[in-house]
Amino acid sequence: MTPQTDPPRRGRPRADQAGEVEQRILDAATTLILTQGYAKTTVDQVAAAARTGKTTLYGRFPTKPDLFAAVIRRSTAEFARAVTIGESNGSAEERLVKAGIELADVTLTRFCIDLMLVTAAESDAFPELAIEVGHVGFSQCAAAIAACLVEITTVDTLEAATPLGERFVQMALHPLYLQAFYGEDLARLREQARIDVALVARMFFTSLVTPADLPLQHCESPVCPTFQPLKRGPRVHTVVISARSVAANPDAPRVFAQSAPESVHAGFPSPATGYYNGPVDLNRHLMTDPTATFIVRVSGDSMIGAGIWDGDEVIVDRSLNARDGSVVVAVVDTELTIKRLRLDPDGAVRLVPENPAYPEIVLEEMSELVIWGVVTRCLHRV
Repeated sequence: MTPQTDPPRRGRPRADQAGEVEQRILDAATTLILTQGYAKTTVDQVAAAARTGKTTLYGRFPTKPDLFAAVIRRSTAEFARAVTIGESNGSAEERLVKAGIELADVTLTRFCIDLMLVTAAESDAFPELAIEVGHVGFSQCAAAIAACLVEITTVDTLEAATPLGERFVQMALHPLYLQAFYGEDLARLREQARIDVALVARMFFTSLVTPADLPLQHCESPVCPTFQPLKRGPRVHTVVISARSVAANPDAPRVFAQSAPESVHAGFPSPATGYYNGPVDLNRHLMTDPTATFIVRVSGDSMIGAGIWDGDEVIVDRSLNARDGSVVVAVVDTELTIKRLRLDPDGAVRLVPENPAYPEIVLEEMSELVIWGVVTRCLHRV
């Protein structure tokens, strides 16, 4: 008769196994939380996936919130270590493009997007943790671009380059993250990043960053590697010279103005109307999606017929689809411009100025056109 033996007991792991057990617990919890969310993940599931007992798990993480915080902090540290930019050759603009694309490839991954999503989803329960993750993620990306700018421009300190790095990340990568949050295919977004990063780099090195913001060491006539310029007739009249993200500082105070109950007459005024009646939140009034909205300063007079004058600022929404008749900020064969988009029935695409002194731009078969955003408002000084 074979003597009976007791089933193996998990019990307390040996001291030399403690680190391995904790690693297994965090690995299992990370996979479960990032794939199915914090609320749907149970301690029983984590213990089973980690091949350990609940007593052992609770000995290291006394509560489920403690386990969640450990998972998020470890994942954030892993993300921060991955945000590195390698050495590169080429012109200043080419090196900036390469740096931006490397960041896009590192951050537009399932791991990073799931980390952002689950942290945002639990921000009410873990507000400090959400702020910490957001700060680390954004600051690491901005610092990587700032370090690149220190190498390729005459901005000689990280402190001075950091605001430019932040602006670059906001313009080139944040709109892509927003699309990823809504389920857009990540491989397609990484391909889109090659266009968006190159476009923003072009803005930095031509029109959208003034010499006071970014003095260049070299690259007198930079050519963006994503676009190949074509020989053409009259030079495209470029009007965009600077831009800033409306969502650059979410903690900034909101701007309010008083509203009038009726429209203002353009003829003789009516003495009985036109009085002020309550506050209006200008942020909501002027934009629908602050995360995709930019304010762009204009230089030139090719759009005066549309009420856009030299020195005006226009509000550009990158989340909108351009339609026939939209006023758009576009890139044509590396040239930045703002024009009215016309889509003809025969398939022709035209960018039309609102000033008869300038010719319209007819897109030829081999021309490269990128619509960067749709103009929704014009801010004009009076």
